[in-house]
Amino acid sequence: MPDIFHQQFTNFLTIRRFASSDIFCATALTQRFSITPLGTSQESSLQHTVEAAARVVVVRGLRHELHPAGTLIEGSMDECFEAVKECITDSLKRAPRIIVGLRADVHPGAQNRLHQHQVEITRILGRIEGET
Repeated sequence: MPDIFHQQFTNFLTIRRFASSDIFCATALTQRFSITPLGTSQESSLQHTVEAAARVVVVRGLRHELHPAGTLIEGSMDECFEAVKECITDSLKRAPRIIVGLRADVHPGAQNRLHQHQVEITRILGRIEGET
């Protein structure tokens, strides 16, 4: 029975192997990430981290939403991971340590999911409010 670390590492290597293929890199991705700086004045450092991350996302032209618990971005896998990598690199210039939260929804062939979800949620909320 293989140990779980070996199995997870093998899965990671498999993903890395396919990461350079055109199909994998063109896959639509919705990704939520948050970066929390540690070892600095928390309030000012967090403000600068959020501001820098928002700047990266805007400059890169990604569809996005800023939320209190993180930033939601949408684009190709390459676009999203490169943006997060840039945000991490920038944050490490300001703080000696950071915590990164990352969650990705990989949906091949999907486009403009952020807008579609907003429309669907608005429709559902309108139906619920009409019932009360």
